[in-house]
Amino acid sequence: MVYGSRYEDKTGLVLRDMETGDERWLAYPVQRDDQESIATMGVLPGMTFTPDSKNLLTYYSGSIYSINITSGEATEIPFEVNAHLEAGPEVFFKYPVDDNKEMIATQIRDAVPSPNGEQLAFTVLNKLYIQNLPDGEPKRVTDSDLIEAQPVWSPDGKWIVYATYDMENGGALYKVN
Repeated sequence: MVYGSRYEDKTGLVLRDMETGDERWLAYPVQRDDQESIATMGVLPGMTFTPDSKNLLTYYSGSIYSINITSGEATEIPFEVNAHLEAGPEVFFKYPVDDNKEMIATQIRDAVPSPNGEQLAFTVLNKLYIQNLPDGEPKRVTDSDLIEAQPVWSPDGKWIVYATYDMENGGALYKVN
């Protein structure tokens, strides 16, 4: 069996021996990797086994490959396509840009109610907020410049643990009350 799995920020194909359960990378990384976007057409490259099950046929990085199941060697299958695609006329739109420093956020993430159901912790624009339910005002929890995500309430509702990330230091966990 071959399936897709992620390691760090890339996706690869993993070969699993169904008799022993042993697994190994068959191809890593492979693209098209749409796991971090809306994936209406699937998130992994299309693939199929050859009739003798000795090779996996797949495409990634703009080429078609035959990957030998035993050795893991990928052999590119050359192809050429002559195509003519019609494109419509270039269209320009003029949109006014508002210089107002306020905006309406339209995506709330990681929403989690407190254990007693009286508050909601969530992130907006990568910042952590809490709000009294049912109709309180959102309140920023920290003054950090880091990306803040995935809040979790302590069982007693006194603490919120959340993840942070920045390019220089990587990720960390913090707690606030």
